[in-house]
Amino acid sequence: MSDMSDVMGESVRNAKAAFKRISIDKLRAFIARQHDVYGDVIVSEIEYPSDGAGSTNGIGLFDAVIDRGGGAQQERLVVRYLPGPALLAQKSFDDEFATLQAVRSAGVPSPCAYWLDSTGEMLGVPGYVMERIEADKPTASLYSTGPFSKVEPATRNEMMLQAAGFHGALKKKAIRGDRVRHLLRRGPEAPTAVQRELGWWMEEVRLSKNAIADKLDYLTSLHQWMVRHEPNDLYAPALVHGDAQFANLMYKDNRLVSALDWELSFIGHNESDLALLSFITESQKKFDIPAEGTPTEYDFISRFEVESGQPVNNYEYFKLFCMLKVQSIALMTIHNMPDPEAVWNIFKDFTEAAWSQARTRYDRSI
Repeated sequence: MSDMSDVMGESVRNAKAAFKRISIDKLRAFIARQHDVYGDVIVSEIEYPSDGAGSTNGIGLFDAVIDRGGGAQQERLVVRYLPGPALLAQKSFDDEFATLQAVRSAGVPSPCAYWLDSTGEMLGVPGYVMERIEADKPTASLYSTGPFSKVEPATRNEMMLQAAGFHGALKKKAIRGDRVRHLLRRGPEAPTAVQRELGWWMEEVRLSKNAIADKLDYLTSLHQWMVRHEPNDLYAPALVHGDAQFANLMYKDNRLVSALDWELSFIGHNESDLALLSFITESQKKFDIPAEGTPTEYDFISRFEVESGQPVNNYEYFKLFCMLKVQSIALMTIHNMPDPEAVWNIFKDFTEAAWSQARTRYDRSI
């Protein structure tokens, strides 16, 4: 096992330890006030996972007895909420909720979003209640815990390739901006979808309390290069999940059943999510125990192309696009890392490798 093993899990646990909790009385009253709920609501307790995936949002698991007009029934639900100072300054629960509703209506496997409190007036913090998907619990460490940890190599391979297939299928659906209009406002005004999304991330970095000068300069240089070298043969942009971690996918009986955490969704190009899957697979070799059966980058690309029905487009560029996001998040969460410089430098090595590949293809001065 690497000396850096469980560093991601520790980072998540450190963040969750400081999360606020939601009052059961407020949660009960919030649900009872909804137009499709009748009479009293019973909520006995809320469970707050201390490990698992996710360090930017609070998650509370609870059972509730609710009457939606057909008599009182017990439902298994999740409240997703802002647990303290926002890591992402531009985050909008309104947009996340609307995206979840849009993808659900488009037939994308995802939880049903029920009720939104965008201001926190009723819950005490901004958040929303959604369906709880009955599946294996996702985790930050891919191989030592979670759904990939106790399966045979061939099964692990297929499960991970299903993730690439999911993002390929999302590309095939081509959910355009007219179906997720709220995402057309995401990021600064820019001539292309790529530049708009890159601008969103650079604004997050600039607003971060961890905007260390030399690291900010590095990301600024990378951003400027990407704007100058954006490919001119990109297909029409459509909905991208935006946070294609395996931990944001839920599996049951070794089959992918749902995608979670649509807070980073944007209008762009799905190859960036494909690149993130490959990056996470490779980076876990430094952060987790070794595991047989993990797909190669070629394997991921092949499954993505099969499910999308289209060839991968400008993959080298979107590998670098992905790494700008990863490096930005590393900077913003560096205070939760047990060894901040080591984590930053590991990610920077991946970024430099992707940048070198992109220069070879796109830098006209070479």
